[in-house]
Amino acid sequence: MKTIRRTIVLAICLCLLAGTVCAFAESFRARQIDRCNEYVNLREAPDSHSRSLGRVYIGEVVMATPYNSAFSYCCYNGQYGYIRSEYLNSNIQPWSDGYFRVANCREYISMRRMPEKGAEVRTRIPLGAKLDAVYYHDGGDTTDCFVYVKYNGQYGFVLWNYLAADEREDGDMAIRQIDRCDEYVNLRAEPDSHSRSLERVYIGEVVMATPYDNTFSYCCYNGKFGYIRSEYLSADIQSWTDATFYVAHCNEYISLRRMPLKSADVLARIPLGTTLKDVYYCDGGDKTGTFVCVKYKGQYGFVLWDYLEPEWHENGQ
Repeated sequence: MKTIRRTIVLAICLCLLAGTVCAFAESFRARQIDRCNEYVNLREAPDSHSRSLGRVYIGEVVMATPYNSAFSYCCYNGQYGYIRSEYLNSNIQPWSDGYFRVANCREYISMRRMPEKGAEVRTRIPLGAKLDAVYYHDGGDTTDCFVYVKYNGQYGFVLWNYLAADEREDGDMAIRQIDRCDEYVNLRAEPDSHSRSLERVYIGEVVMATPYDNTFSYCCYNGKFGYIRSEYLSADIQSWTDATFYVAHCNEYISLRRMPLKSADVLARIPLGTTLKDVYYCDGGDKTGTFVCVKYKGQYGFVLWDYLEPEWHENGQ
């Protein structure tokens, strides 16, 4: 009988705790760490001598709600604890004047209300989309860290893993072809030959690129942004084959896009059945969702390979 009573009491306590957490969650607001030398401690209890659960550095963003006259109850990367309210500023400042884009995902990422994987989703941000602002996160190079962003007027948290620096406007990017290498080059996460490889880009393939420094260019290849050594990029782009291709497998037309991204600007619409004489090499052309560079009515751009079929002529014509 005592066991049953204990179970009931425990269940009631858990329900009350869940209700308290939900009430807290409703009143949480984004706050930025400020007015400290370097970092503050996220503490286990509202006490300056309580155990530290982790350091939160100046400029980082947490979700917070007042707890008492001295402390606020905070959520930082899925971990809950207490921070002295004097270090929390509601006047949140962006981290950088540079641009960031959504990268390294299939179609979109989720912007969440709290820095937790299971938190409420405010909106979906498509692959390649540029963010209005990104707010500082010291642990940004760590897997599964959340960062606070602004997108289409909305604020929320996204995983840092899916963002890539885009320090220039797309208008500065030009079509370049991989050349002067043995077989392939690496699209790297950073402008460093020892940096992690995001993808192999084979000789003859086409990327969008803009110079980054004396050695590297910042490139976009099939929706992924990274760095390639400039010595391997040629402006003298050669067609892949003498064969022609025609637009197929669509209802009325396909979109010619300025970048190899599904969300990129549309330069033109190419009607079903149109013949394309200039198609530029893409090694991954047999994969769904892969982009290939083409020329249409004097314009260069990118179309999805899925919608092209070869048009072979008799007698080689």
